[in-house]
This record gives sequence, C-alpha cells and structure tokens, in this order.
Amino acid sequence: MNKENAISKINQIGKTGRVLSIICIVCTWIGLVCAILGIIALLIIPKDLFAIKLDGTAVIEVRNEDISQISAKDFEENGFTSEGSWTINGDNYVPSDTTVSGDTISFSYVKEPARVTSSRIIFVLITAIVYIAVCLVLLTFVKKLCKALETTASPFEESIIFGIKRCAWALIPWAIVGGFLRSAVTSVFSSRMNSGFDFNLATVLVIVLLFGLAHIFQYGAMLQTESDETL
Repeated sequence: MNKENAISKINQIGKTGRVLSIICIVCTWIGLVCAILGIIALLIIPKDLFAIKLDGTAVIEVRNEDISQISAKDFEENGFTSEGSWTINGDNYVPSDTTVSGDTISFSYVKEPARVTSSRIIFVLITAIVYIAVCLVLLTFVKKLCKALETTASPFEESIIFGIKRCAWALIPWAIVGGFLRSAVTSVFSSRMNSGFDFNLATVLVIVLLFGLAHIFQYGAMLQTESDETL
C-alpha cells in the first residue's frame, strides 16, 4: 500500500466516523430529552401513586448421610440454625426456616422486599442526565477527531494528536459517571439503594491505550519534522 492509498483509507475512516458520531449525537440528545421529560413527569405525579414490590427466597442445602435421623428441631436446639443475613447484589436475605428431609438439611432465607418508587427512578434519571451530558462532550470530541482524519494529508498532524488526547481525557469522566449509573440502575430493584461505583477495568485499559497512541503519533510527528528539515 503506497502513501496515497494509506491517506485515502484514513480519510474514508474519518468520514465514516464523522457520520456515525453525528448519528450518535442525535440519538444522545433524544435520550437526554426523554430523561428530562421523565423527571418532570415523576415530579408532577404523586409520589405514592405507584410502588413495585419485589421479593424472593434463597435456600442453602447441605447433604450428609449422618443427618438423616436428625430433625430440624435438634439442629435448632444445638445452635445449628441459619443465623445472620446474606447480601447478594445489594439484596439482604434474612433467615426464615430450617428443615430436614432425608439426608438433606435446608436453610431458607427470605429477601427483604425491594420497593421501586418514583424517588429511586428520579435518582437514576438524574445520574443518567449527567452521564448523557458527558457522552455528548465525548461524542463532540470524537466528531472533531474524525473530521480531522477526513481532511488530513498526514496522520501526524497536531490536530489529530490533540484530538486523540482530548478523547482520552473525556473518557475518564465518562467511565466514572457510567460506573455510578450502572450501580444506580442495578440498585433500583434491590432492597436498598446503592450509590457505589461499578469499576470497569476494560475502560481504563482503553484510556491508557489512547494516551499511548497519542504519544506514538506525537513521536511520529517529531520524526517527520526532522525528516522534512533534513530534506
């Protein structure tokens, strides 16, 4: 592949990326408007208008031939009961019953009911609006980078290097807010709200690679400048 073909491929990739980024920006704006309208609607309606209650059970079974002749009462009298609670995906499970059947003893746990209320949904929508705003900034940077690639005569131009660095920096708040949003969405259907952070190692790797790519391009630009000065 000669130089002209390589530049042509870069320009085509830039044009395709610019069109796709515009489509993503339009869809993101639609999502932002829907989230804002959702918050307004939830603020207008009475808070006690609806509430979804979710519950469930969990059973731990232990099998052993030596317990086939022992009753559940014997286990309870000797302190072998399902004491304490379990937390699974933000849901609390509390002990409810202990039964023995044949060579199996079962410890039953009941999940504390989760209530999906308008307040929880509003919290998620507010987090989503912040995330969408960060996405718009990131997509704008991506669009500008693609536009630079579309018209470039060399991939080592300063505008491209600056665009890659800007996208890498924009990915940091995008990853952080996205982690909070994923955690908030998951906790909506749990027994308690979780305001923690869902860490994504893959996103961190992408950010590091983008910064590395930017420095590689910067080094290539320095070599090209030295070559041009020599000629």
